[in-house]
Amino acid sequence: PTGKDWFSYLKNSYALYHSDVGTAAQGFSALRQSSQPWLAEVSTYLSGRTLLVQSQEAWDGYWIEGKEIDKDAAERAKAALLEYLQKYPNGRYRHSAKGLLRRAARLLGRPDDFRMAIFSEFREVIEKGSRDELESFQNELEVYLPLWNTEVDFSVPLLAAESILMSS
Repeated sequence: PTGKDWFSYLKNSYALYHSDVGTAAQGFSALRQSSQPWLAEVSTYLSGRTLLVQSQEAWDGYWIEGKEIDKDAAERAKAALLEYLQKYPNGRYRHSAKGLLRRAARLLGRPDDFRMAIFSEFREVIEKGSRDELESFQNELEVYLPLWNTEVDFSVPLLAAESILMSS
């Protein structure tokens, strides 16, 4: 079974990066139960990531009106990513999974979920004290907050976070 799991992982990775997202989503989902710890972890993460890609297949990337997003796939992506964070709270892909959950909130049109995810991430970034992570986080806010018609002063990240939270 071990060799088959590795082969399946490679096959599904190939499918994901060659736009056969449906095959990749099914394959990664099946591998979440692998006896190989890394394969189980990465497949749980990639299951959510792949479903999120699948949810956006009809979207042009510019404006979300709702019909372009496969809400069912986005919901399943959210569930898979939450499963990943529950199973692997200190997992290798934790930070990325949290970012993908914020993206799922945006795609599903849930500004309150997005704001709560931002608050959670902001607390972690502040606790770590990493300037690079803070700048990366600030860049994400500058890109995505305008989608919610929220005016925020980004010159002071702490005030920006406060403004976001107070506007909820």
